[in-house]
Amino acid sequence: MMHPQTKNKYKISLTAVLNDEYESPFSLSDFEKFVQKEHSEENLAFWHSIMRYRENASKVFQNCPSTLRTRRTGSHSSVRSMSSVFNSTASLQNRTATGSVHGSEEPLSEDKERELAALKDEIEMIVTLYMMPGSDKEVNLPAAIRKKVLVDINEKKNYHPDVFKHVLEHTYMMMKTSTYPNFYRHACHYLQQKNLPFPEKRPQERESAAAVAKDVPAPQRDSATAQ
Repeated sequence: MMHPQTKNKYKISLTAVLNDEYESPFSLSDFEKFVQKEHSEENLAFWHSIMRYRENASKVFQNCPSTLRTRRTGSHSSVRSMSSVFNSTASLQNRTATGSVHGSEEPLSEDKERELAALKDEIEMIVTLYMMPGSDKEVNLPAAIRKKVLVDINEKKNYHPDVFKHVLEHTYMMMKTSTYPNFYRHACHYLQQKNLPFPEKRPQERESAAAVAKDVPAPQRDSATAQ
């Protein structure tokens, strides 16, 4: 019997796999091994690099979540949920890196200067490795998106991780539409061969989901309807 796949949705989403919410064969480790076999690992490696950069940048920039991790009922998160996280951060367009950190033009402390210098080195490595034409791990990006990121980083000196917003959304969609369907079929085929059910969420994921659900108030019943 085929494992279920609803229209435009999977029982286990790409976001859930990227968040490593499930055991094998839908773990992040399984996905990493699969993209290596498919020779399409540059997109996932680029994703990981930006996630690490975001975590490091959250120590320097205000109003910057250290992760884009989101939870939604049924685990069918999408690029829309990523956009909501990006949009919740401070807008940094036309600001300098100094203003982006403090929200003002006051001088940076020595510690912040060192941290910002480290971020500059890291973001330049990401650009060189994944975004420069002809690089070993060049990611297939639309020219307009690539150009905007390079201008923001190289000319505007904007090192806030939100500079990668559209790049990250595009990379997510490439994985979702090209790589993930093949991975999903591969994982489902394994389950069918072994006659296994879909894996459960990892224990910490179930506990987190239960905690979120506990905090959500129950819907109020209309008094007229209740009678």
